[in-house]
Amino acid sequence: MFTPKAHFSAKKFVAPILAAAVALSVGIAPAEASSSLSSFGGVKLPVPSASQPVAPAAAAQPIAPASNRIQSIINHTNSYRKAHGLRPVRSNGALNSLAQDWANQLVRADKLSHRPQHWNYYPANIPAGGENVLQAWSDYSDALLVKLWYESPDHRKIMLDPRAKTIGVGVAINSEGKLYAVQNYGR
Repeated sequence: MFTPKAHFSAKKFVAPILAAAVALSVGIAPAEASSSLSSFGGVKLPVPSASQPVAPAAAAQPIAPASNRIQSIINHTNSYRKAHGLRPVRSNGALNSLAQDWANQLVRADKLSHRPQHWNYYPANIPAGGENVLQAWSDYSDALLVKLWYESPDHRKIMLDPRAKTIGVGVAINSEGKLYAVQNYGR
């Protein structure tokens, strides 16, 4: 008798990760777990040393999103702002470049974090606002990405900042479909 087998990737069903929001004066990165195990189940695992070279991992290259995805994220963000009686934020090319650069770096590192002191990277003519970052999957809709930010109190606070006037959005996706998204707000 034939028994079908289901194959799926458990990591895709794990809830997307949202980094703690960064206010202008605070830079908090999420805690990271690490392990230094050199054996597993009684089997000794090789531990790299100076005399034992380690092959470099293939560098992850971001897959550029379509520009309409960026605009869609901005539109969904503005829908939440409008629902709260706030004026819309306008797309800003310099902030889009800033956000895209960080999204690309997140894909290469394959690790979610805020850009350290992101406000130092803003153009001189744009007062810095907050930064939102998240890691999800490429098949998540733009509406869902924005909803994930909205449902996080710290991210929502940045999204609904009444002083925000401009926004930059960056999205990068790796070859496995892992998506990193960044919003940088200007005041």
